[in-house]
Amino acid sequence: MLSFCAKPKPIQLPGRHLVNLGILAAIVALTALFTMAAVIWTALDLLADEEAFAALRGHAERLRSGLQQRFDAAGVATRVVGVGPLFQVWFTTRPIRNYRDAVRHADQATFRIWWEEMLLRGVLFHPGPLENLFVSFAHRDEDVERTLEAADAAIPAMLARR
Repeated sequence: MLSFCAKPKPIQLPGRHLVNLGILAAIVALTALFTMAAVIWTALDLLADEEAFAALRGHAERLRSGLQQRFDAAGVATRVVGVGPLFQVWFTTRPIRNYRDAVRHADQATFRIWWEEMLLRGVLFHPGPLENLFVSFAHRDEDVERTLEAADAAIPAMLARR
């Protein structure tokens, strides 16, 4: 004998699942908004700090000029150029004013050797010779000094490999 017992189900209102999804979406959106608000306020505080920007520009200028001095002393045809915390090292005797100049005149093979030698000394930056280097708010005097010390050792090693 077969028996069947049906379990009663509550009445479901149409769209109930849509309401739940809407509530979930609102919770996720508000969580993201509050998280982003904290990041935005922190960034705005940093942007208003002129001393932080002065230190950033100082670190970048010290790094750019320090690298250029080291390359000049070693007799390496190099142009270390940039604005603010953004810069690049071009291995060339010619001025680099735009992308075309970089492609035509920058010695990309030498850049690769320099990148490898700096990496061996614990300094990591992009491996692409057409990309830019950046100094950030996280960099301190010690970081600039360590990078310049690494360059002191990397430049002779680079010259030995060319």
